[in-house]
Amino acid sequence: MQNKRFLMFLVFCVLIAGAGFAQYNGKAVVATIQYNTTEPVTAEQLRTQIEILEKQAGKTATVQERQQVLDGIIDQKLVIQAATREKITISETEINQQMQVIRQQMAQSAGRQPTDAEFAAAIKQQTGMDMNVYRDQMRQQMLINKYMTQKYLPQAVSRANVTVSDNEINEQIQALKDQQAASLGGRQPTDAEFAAAVKQQTGMELAVFRTQIRTQIAQQKYVLNLGGGTPTDDDISTAHRANPSAFRQDGYVQGNYIRIPFTVATKTTAKDTADKLIKQIGSSGEEFLFHFTQIKNNIAPQNYQNCLAGTDYFLQSITLQRMGKEFFDIVFPSTGPDNQGIRKVSKLIETPQEYVIFYILRREKGRDLNLNDSVPEYLGMGSMSVKEYIRSVLLQERMNAGSTVLSNNLVSELRKAATIKTFPQYINW
Repeated sequence: MQNKRFLMFLVFCVLIAGAGFAQYNGKAVVATIQYNTTEPVTAEQLRTQIEILEKQAGKTATVQERQQVLDGIIDQKLVIQAATREKITISETEINQQMQVIRQQMAQSAGRQPTDAEFAAAIKQQTGMDMNVYRDQMRQQMLINKYMTQKYLPQAVSRANVTVSDNEINEQIQALKDQQAASLGGRQPTDAEFAAAVKQQTGMELAVFRTQIRTQIAQQKYVLNLGGGTPTDDDISTAHRANPSAFRQDGYVQGNYIRIPFTVATKTTAKDTADKLIKQIGSSGEEFLFHFTQIKNNIAPQNYQNCLAGTDYFLQSITLQRMGKEFFDIVFPSTGPDNQGIRKVSKLIETPQEYVIFYILRREKGRDLNLNDSVPEYLGMGSMSVKEYIRSVLLQERMNAGSTVLSNNLVSELRKAATIKTFPQYINW
């Protein structure tokens, strides 16, 4: 009798397990979407997306996360169906142009153009997708973006009756004129010169260009309002006080360098080259500048094989870790006057990856920054103040938040108009 009860319990557990985790069938339909047309989502499509997510996250997706992935696929297919109904398409040329942008970014990072195989391998490593799958995902995302910007956003702005004044347009026009003035030696362009520049760069007559600016401002105002509105001075002050460590200038030096990188195999050769250079330069600033210019401009490269030259900033908080103690002690000495070593040729310095001859141009101490202080120049933001920087960050954050609200509104509207069925028993395998 006891054995019979055990067997019944075992059968019951098997039935319960079977109800929760169905045997995997890639062709099983886990959802159907009907908006412009009826379209299924198969278990194979869902599993492909989940495996990409798991690889990126480094862990197995939970049941809730699987459902979220399925909801994302449904939302994507709904927007694509809406775009198809509006006859919006993405050409191969558009995809190729976007792929070229990504490829160029990779080339800038690597210092050379990647081969087709290297590019495909990098895409696979970063996204978990083969090239064909990646191109298809890109096509779908570009189609969604085009539908959002060309159809849904203009309709939403029109319904909201967003207004743009002539003064707002004129401010944008003046900002563009100021940019053009920089190429004219500081002289403001005439109306005819500005109109000609607009025509050359956009193909638009000035009146049409003004209309486009009006549309762009209206759309930006609408999305910004969805995300919380334009940051006020109080918002900026609060952000500054809430995270003071984020608004501190690191101690830094700016300097010219001559570098001779090495590996374990090339260290001896690199040291010979470095010794010859430092012997020729000595402590002479003129000699340093001569060799620095030759290397930087690639003049007589046979004399400077594997040498690099440039100007850079070195931050006090990370230089020790990156460049080693010898370099750190020279550029950030613990004793002596603030101008110690400035405008002087350093000795030959060995770092973990290279030999360096350094010429310090300036040194600045670390300090807390007020709203009216300039953003540290090593960030490459020009003469922007901390207040202007915080405003730009808050603006971008609120634009991003507004874009999320806009996307959610679109999906919500499409879901209400669509017929969606899901089959949870096929989500788990």
